[in-house]
Amino acid sequence: MEIMMDRKSARSIVSFVLSASGLLLAVIDLFYGESISYKGKVISTSIILCVSVLIAQGYFHQIRLIYKSGRTGAVDLKMSQFIFMMDISTIAFALTMGLSKGWPLLVLAVTSGITKLVIMYLFKWVAVSPIAAKHRNARFS
Repeated sequence: MEIMMDRKSARSIVSFVLSASGLLLAVIDLFYGESISYKGKVISTSIILCVSVLIAQGYFHQIRLIYKSGRTGAVDLKMSQFIFMMDISTIAFALTMGLSKGWPLLVLAVTSGITKLVIMYLFKWVAVSPIAAKHRNARFS
């Protein structure tokens, strides 16, 4: 709601309305809907795969911004390392579940892990690459 009130754009209003509607429908379904325990696996798998796509898109955007600007900006190396270690532990957990049950979690953790590895590499790239220096200087000339 704060974003909608602050930006007053069509996108923020649509985003807020869709989010609020989804929350309202979920609460109504909680009290009046049928039990969905038999659909639980399909629903949880779908959610994990959607989150994997969103993570890939978000991290790809970060990677692109770092490359284009030649700077890491507000991205924190320690946080990236922490998230990468969480991804490693999630991969280990998914493997203990077995591939038949743990594959959605494996997709999520591998997606996040690979993109975090790229972001961590970019910290080094920004410091030593002449291309990064050229990108940094181009923005301020």
